[in-house]
Amino acid sequence: MITYTLRRLLLLGPVLLVVATVAWLAIFILPGDPARLLAGQSADPEVIARVRADWGLDAPPWVQYGQYLSRLAHLDLGRSYVDRRPVTTILLEHLPASLVLAISAVTLALLMGLVCGTLAALHRGTWIDATVLGGSLLGLSTPVFWLGLMLVLALASSRGLGWFPVSGYGPVRPPSFHLAGLPIRLPSPANLILPTLTLALVSAGSLARMTRSAILDVLRQDYIRAARGRGLSAWRVLGRHALRNALIPVVTFAGLDLAALAGGAIATESVFAWPGLGKIVVRAIHARDLPLVEGSILAMTTGFVLVTLLVDLSYGWIDPRTRQR
Repeated sequence: MITYTLRRLLLLGPVLLVVATVAWLAIFILPGDPARLLAGQSADPEVIARVRADWGLDAPPWVQYGQYLSRLAHLDLGRSYVDRRPVTTILLEHLPASLVLAISAVTLALLMGLVCGTLAALHRGTWIDATVLGGSLLGLSTPVFWLGLMLVLALASSRGLGWFPVSGYGPVRPPSFHLAGLPIRLPSPANLILPTLTLALVSAGSLARMTRSAILDVLRQDYIRAARGRGLSAWRVLGRHALRNALIPVVTFAGLDLAALAGGAIATESVFAWPGLGKIVVRAIHARDLPLVEGSILAMTTGFVLVTLLVDLSYGWIDPRTRQR
């Protein structure tokens, strides 16, 4: 297990190099002049030329690429063109909001998916099974931004029930904790409910169908029949034997979902004005803030690789047989 973990961590370097190169090329070939953005649309050509020289934008492409890789080697993501602050600082400020939203949404989706999928498997062919399958299909086919807007209209707007805030992160409060010396605030629970519910309802459909399929497959195994033959109750067979062995595909999907959401749920964060990574990526792309876009992509990729590694390591805890493979 230790060798496998070290091997996966060593692969992180080449993966990040490829991602960094692709991100730099994609941003570099986009139309527009960052120097004009920095200097202002009405700036004189002399001012624009001076800004381009100050930021190193007048160098040949291969020189800019080399400088970019040199900064990355020193763990320096550069400075934002718009905010004029280090990209690392901006990412650390917005990362907790995305993490809180991602963990909350995946936890709720996992709970809903396991319960609904298990009920559907135990009542296969009944109205319960049909309801779960129909609801999961509806969740899979619903656009997340549309679902968010409908929840706002139904539960948050003045024309609806008005139970929750429409958008935002909550009232300004003292910092909840510090991350790398930066004060970090946690969101208000009331503001967290709607974006969490939006993401969870979409993901729960896939988790429910996957749980149902995995449990039905496990229930056909010989050791399940043997457990039933020993007189074990149905719930004991389900909890001790079937459900645990069916968790690996479910945990894999939930882990990948968590990794993707931790990098910023762009549509949901835009609908609910959530100050996470997804929102600042959209803002950076519109403003052609190249360092912030590149830094965000690298941060998302690193988080995705690390989360998938944790998911792989969790297999040994879920199913001890995988430790010997």
